[in-house]
Amino acid sequence: MRDIPSKTALLERREELLLVTEGKSVLEERRDILARELLDLIRRCETLLDAFEQQYQKAWQALQYVILRHGSTSLLGFSVQGLSKKPDWEMLNHVGVGWLEALTLPEPSSPMITDSWNHSPELQMAISAFSELQARAFELAQTENNLQRMSRAFKSVQQRVNALEHIVLPETTQAIKSIEEGLEQIDREQMVGMLWLKRREETR
Repeated sequence: MRDIPSKTALLERREELLLVTEGKSVLEERRDILARELLDLIRRCETLLDAFEQQYQKAWQALQYVILRHGSTSLLGFSVQGLSKKPDWEMLNHVGVGWLEALTLPEPSSPMITDSWNHSPELQMAISAFSELQARAFELAQTENNLQRMSRAFKSVQQRVNALEHIVLPETTQAIKSIEEGLEQIDREQMVGMLWLKRREETR
């Protein structure tokens, strides 16, 4: 809706422009902070993923040795105690973003085999390898979850910055320009009217 040209409307629009400009500046600072956090999380995810994949290969190779030693059907009879349990999670606030944090990430344990194959070095090595893999999986899952949360927050802030920069600011600037042009037109009309009255009085 077009503003009616007036000094009050002009002041209101100029104040609005100031607030929008300040708001955009604040959002840009927040966006930059989130961008740095996002890059750090991406690098951490890459590091953790590489470590997970390496451990996965170790665990897979260890499992192959177990199958060669005991056979694949014999694996069903093994009972293992001491495997890592899933961690307890809590939600924190990190730079204004919901942040998933494990109270304690499980450390790789040394599970014990509770059957007659307890003294098989291949089996013990495989269990330790998978215990390590499980611990790395928990840490990778936590970091990837936080990466997704940070990414959504960054996109949301970027969308708001874009809306202010490409929609609100141009509209407000154009409204100020229209009001100023309207006021100038009113001033010209008043000036013409005053000159007309002056000449009319002079002709009397």
